[in-house]
Amino acid sequence: MSLSNTASNLLIRGSSIGAQLALVPIAITTLGPDTYGLWMVATAVAAIATAFDLGTLNAAFNIAARSSNRRAADLCAFAAARRAAGIVAALLLLLTAVVMTIDVSSILNTRQPVGAARLLVLLVCTASLLTLPFAVFNQLSLGRMQASRIAPILILANVGGFIAAWIASQFSASPLLFVACALLPALLAQVHVAMRTLAYDVRLPRRSLRAPLVRARRRIRSQGSPFFVAQIATLGSFHIDNLIIATMLSSAQAAEYSLANRYFSIISILISVYLSTAWPVYAGLARAGDSSALRESFKRNLSFSIAVAVVLAGLLFTVRQPFFEAWTRGTVAPGDDLMLVLGIFSIITAALGNISALFNAIGRLRLQALVTALMLLPNVLLSVLMVREFGVTGTVAASAICASTMLVIYSWHWTRTGYSLR
Repeated sequence: MSLSNTASNLLIRGSSIGAQLALVPIAITTLGPDTYGLWMVATAVAAIATAFDLGTLNAAFNIAARSSNRRAADLCAFAAARRAAGIVAALLLLLTAVVMTIDVSSILNTRQPVGAARLLVLLVCTASLLTLPFAVFNQLSLGRMQASRIAPILILANVGGFIAAWIASQFSASPLLFVACALLPALLAQVHVAMRTLAYDVRLPRRSLRAPLVRARRRIRSQGSPFFVAQIATLGSFHIDNLIIATMLSSAQAAEYSLANRYFSIISILISVYLSTAWPVYAGLARAGDSSALRESFKRNLSFSIAVAVVLAGLLFTVRQPFFEAWTRGTVAPGDDLMLVLGIFSIITAALGNISALFNAIGRLRLQALVTALMLLPNVLLSVLMVREFGVTGTVAASAICASTMLVIYSWHWTRTGYSLR
């Protein structure tokens, strides 16, 4: 099952990477660097908004991965989806009120008219937020290592988004239509997966739901809180950086940063495929009390992930110039310093991803929440200071420094508790 789950995850993430990379030259030509940069900044705003799901998605995944009681996990997913729906409604109302009252164009340093900029930000945020309640059931399948059940529809959605956006670019120059066509298939796929999972896989009690649903809500709230703190804090490593670049430099330079980051995100996406299987495996070993096997599995996965990250980072850095020349048709060319720092940062995050998967599986959520929260303010302050001195590269360097500090803290903690990361 582990091999099948990893292969399915690889196909899902691979199709996502392929579609995103293939869409860039079309988007750059259709939208231009400034509007494309605004799209990426709007995506960062959407990511920050979705992080306010109060940890429901990660809690649902963690419960599915760690729970031996299938029906209890199903009920928790149902409770998480209901909670996410309420959060989405509140966030959409708040975002709409804020966006419609501020001068988005001036704040984000874009040449787009304020009305068009507002609509684009709201479109991207709405599409992202609406997926949250449905994505809970996606997490339920992934936590149970049943990615093969949802892989076909998600792969079709990734390819469908690219095709729909390409068709839109042939018949209209509207940025809103282009972005809507790129985002809509993913939303429809999440809805389809959720409805199918509810119909065939989720088993709810036949009697009154009140008492078990109250218990499920408490469990989601308890496990979701640390995840919420951690995911809010980790936004500083990319999404807040994107906003800092847009507000202090320009949307066009935010596009440069976003494209370079997307280029190196190939590494983190591929590593996450591996870790999405490792997390439930770690949980199973922890549940069985096999600390020796857990320790050896973690060391093996950590070594493998770092080795893969080093090789891929070196390869991506080597081929950066011809790739960007062909990929963006010469319109965007990130500097060597930015690419080098991003390569180093991707290796650090590969190590952090492994530690995070392990700590999640064995229930050390509060430690992660505390460490990431402590690093958020230094990350933002360093990004603001360093972007003034070093431009776009400064934000990545600030994130790399803070990520390295987190790695040291986690290593020290793990050693103190009787284990070694070496």
